[in-house]
Amino acid sequence: MRLRSCLPLLLALLLWPACTCQRSENIAAKERLTRPQPKETSSARATEAIDVDTLTTREQMSRVVHMDGSEIAARLGSFAYASKGELSFGRDDDSAPALKSSEQTTVLQADSGDFAIEVTTGDGSEQKLAYVNDIFFLKNGNGKWRVSRDPAGERNTYRTDAMAVWASFYDLVAHALVVERTGATTVGGRPAVGYTMKLPDLSAKARAEGNAVTDAAPPPTIIPGVDGGPDTKVDADEEERTRRERIAGRVSQWAKRAQPIGGSGVIVVDEATGVPLKVEFSGALLVGDGKAPAKLTVKLSSSLTDIGKAQAVKAPQDAINEVVRRKMPVQPRVPFEEAGVVPPIPKIDPATGAPVTGKPTKPAAPTTGEPPDDE
Repeated sequence: MRLRSCLPLLLALLLWPACTCQRSENIAAKERLTRPQPKETSSARATEAIDVDTLTTREQMSRVVHMDGSEIAARLGSFAYASKGELSFGRDDDSAPALKSSEQTTVLQADSGDFAIEVTTGDGSEQKLAYVNDIFFLKNGNGKWRVSRDPAGERNTYRTDAMAVWASFYDLVAHALVVERTGATTVGGRPAVGYTMKLPDLSAKARAEGNAVTDAAPPPTIIPGVDGGPDTKVDADEEERTRRERIAGRVSQWAKRAQPIGGSGVIVVDEATGVPLKVEFSGALLVGDGKAPAKLTVKLSSSLTDIGKAQAVKAPQDAINEVVRRKMPVQPRVPFEEAGVVPPIPKIDPATGAPVTGKPTKPAAPTTGEPPDDE
């Protein structure tokens, strides 16, 4: 720890009052830690009827696309979900994109409310989650399974995010997406309604907007050559703070400057519940943020199968507790008194009211099992 940050902490310890009262934020933290884990509650919207024949309107399509994991589980019961996503990002004039990413996700949902999630990225990284018998388990990469109390219901957020591969891109192109109904069909024996989705090519608009952008870095300074020699380019100095603010300002405008440059796909929704059973889409966006626009290309797919069939979701056998609490001293001044750094504060015998003499003693370890203050 650096000296400048260590000194204020030491001073605070030395001047610690002898009061045993607790701060309001510590009381709130204890309350969160000891609060019973919330029961699985399906989305309140799970009982709403969805007209699957009107998804050509943006409002109805958004309602279906953004259905959360809790609502899907309430509508379908048990199912198996699988998705794939590929993304590349770079400048339009680059021979190869600067960023490439891919991800595969599976979700097994049991009608009991238990579920398991597995996410694998293109570089081999893994994340696994399981919610079994009201216990939430987590595992990242080569680490061990860990138990999380999940006091705020994060498991539902994880499940919704795992099933949002299309929703995350849809929000960027919804304003320009052309949706057409193709008619009745079936998926896994279930009656469904299909739609095609297309994106127009607005690359000319994106490039025109990019040419008008003036938030670029300062241009280089041209130094005339000597005796007819070639001119020399010297980049103008730009302060780091100015550079960061300029880049942040540019990024904040990406959503507004992004224009579709073509794409197509299909979405098939369950006739009885309105849940998307199948999504396939490939397309691209051009972000007119400069002379060389940024380009985002995606290829996405997802499917729901084995609806209503039993799913085996088991708890990991080698899970360890996520939270390991260490008992902290409730009188942090005592070690400094024992070391002679500060004089001891006189102790008062509660029975007699007289001062207690002698060397200060360490407080006894708490036996109530109550978590320590978060100081």
